[in-house]
Amino acid sequence: KIAQEITTVNDVVVSVGGDGTLNEVVNGLQEQCILGVVPNGTGNDFSLMLDYPKNLSMDDWLRETIEGKIVEVDLGEVNGQKFINSCNTGLDSDVLVHYDDLRAKYKNFRKLSYISAIIKTIKNLEPYKAKITVDGQRLEDQYYLVATTNNGKYYGGGFKPTPRAEIQDGLLDFCLIRPIKKYRLPYLLSKFQRGSHEGHEVFELLQAQTVDIETSEPVNFALDGELQQGSSIRIRILPKAVRIQVSAQSKLM
Repeated sequence: KIAQEITTVNDVVVSVGGDGTLNEVVNGLQEQCILGVVPNGTGNDFSLMLDYPKNLSMDDWLRETIEGKIVEVDLGEVNGQKFINSCNTGLDSDVLVHYDDLRAKYKNFRKLSYISAIIKTIKNLEPYKAKITVDGQRLEDQYYLVATTNNGKYYGGGFKPTPRAEIQDGLLDFCLIRPIKKYRLPYLLSKFQRGSHEGHEVFELLQAQTVDIETSEPVNFALDGELQQGSSIRIRILPKAVRIQVSAQSKLM
């Protein structure tokens, strides 16, 4: 709302926060404005795609941005709402639901709350059922543990589910985790975190311009870490939809 109200053409609007803050700014940004990103949140996953020099202070990151260059990057869209990094449903979004509940009760124990949320979700884990269509082709898999459709490579505080993703290629990167026995989860999630899971039978990785997920009842899903609910999740890529001011040293063009 603030981004909508105070900006004019070619203003640079700098988002200082995590991916959730960035999501709000992107959805409020005037079409002709320019986005700046200063990571200062919990996950900061999208900022990893911007190719800044390592180990910058917040002041140095802001300086790199102000003195930098403008590039065009893709966005995703779900049912009319934009996202800049990820749209995910399944195990990971249910962890967020439990985490939000626990964080409200135990405000000073965020890390412990997150670990507890993971344990609680896995303890009650059941496969999710959906009809998933990728670029018009129905997947044979009807059951899954995670279905994430990303613009960037990373989500969830450094997990790397879509290692081939680029934010300027005009494509969404989709990753499905098929149902498995609970005892296999730690090993496979470690591969999922490192981005070394491609080619494993449990995972399906695809690139596409559209992904449709249909469920019989509303399910939790998250846009850039912000929780939503729905039974018809229609995802599409918006190529070169936003201008971002990045470090002059970035490889983005």
